[in-house]
Amino acid sequence: MGKQEIIGKLKELLEKNAVEVQSEVKKIQKEYKIIWTEEFENAKQTFIDEGGKAKDFNYTKSKEDEEVTELLARFEKKKEIEEEKLDTIRDENKKKKEELLSQLEALAEADIKEITPVVKKLRHIQMEWKEIKELKKSDYPELQRKYNGLLDKINENIKAFDRLQQYDLQKNTELKEELLKKIEQLLALEDIKKMEELFKIYKREWNQIGNVTTEKYAEIKIQFNELHQKINEKLETYHNTLEAQKKQNLEQKKQLLSELRTIANKIKNNEEIIWRETNKKVQQIKNEWEKIGHIPADTVKTIYEDYNALLDTYYNAKRKYQEQIKNIKEKILNELETLKDN
Repeated sequence: MGKQEIIGKLKELLEKNAVEVQSEVKKIQKEYKIIWTEEFENAKQTFIDEGGKAKDFNYTKSKEDEEVTELLARFEKKKEIEEEKLDTIRDENKKKKEELLSQLEALAEADIKEITPVVKKLRHIQMEWKEIKELKKSDYPELQRKYNGLLDKINENIKAFDRLQQYDLQKNTELKEELLKKIEQLLALEDIKKMEELFKIYKREWNQIGNVTTEKYAEIKIQFNELHQKINEKLETYHNTLEAQKKQNLEQKKQLLSELRTIANKIKNNEEIIWRETNKKVQQIKNEWEKIGHIPADTVKTIYEDYNALLDTYYNAKRKYQEQIKNIKEKILNELETLKDN
């Protein structure tokens, strides 16, 4: 994706709900950062290759860069406004749920003589409760705890509520059986990251569904635990493979560092350097370095500090050598000028 395409995509996303598309914007922002970094590094390398010092390098943003920055700023502002509105809605929803809790509490404490009005009232409260979805994460657990507690109390206090409870249990059983089918299908996915994301969603849905019928409880529990174990094993294998690859990548980068360090030591010890071969070797090391994938997170800082320090040693020496060659050539030219007139 080029900068113009990024600009077009950002303009398109600015027309949508910022909270809903923020993940897409973050992905585009990462792609832009990669493009910008590559341009920056190429410009810097060109500056250094032409004899400049890294500390003197100054990179000016293009008009496209400035437009991307401005679009991202507009998006952040829009998202901030939308989140403020969402917070207002969430506060209002909290009050609505607290009002429903008061109604539930009154229903739980009431001396119920007829089950029909109770069932009707309870169903109405449950329907309204489910329709109120937007809440602050910090408010949800306590509200849900009180809600579940009051439902339990109603179940205990009203014998006739058994019929309603049986209906809920059957519905929950059906929902969990449907979820089990979806979870089982995850095992066939080749995209492990997608499998992991979907499994988290399904587990959250699973936990939100209430109890199931007694007859199905053991069967459903066993089936869920077996699927849970299989998915965990698959995820563990995947992550272990990733870590193993990262360690292998680390060893490859250490080998390249060793080769760079040999060159740097020759420079520090004032050993004879064949610059044409050395330049070719350093470029080869840099190319191989870029091809190597991720390494363990706890090693990134140290490895890249060593890499950059060794490159600095090489570039400083290369620049000094080039200055010496230039001085020698100027001296020879001066001598030739003298001989020409003799």
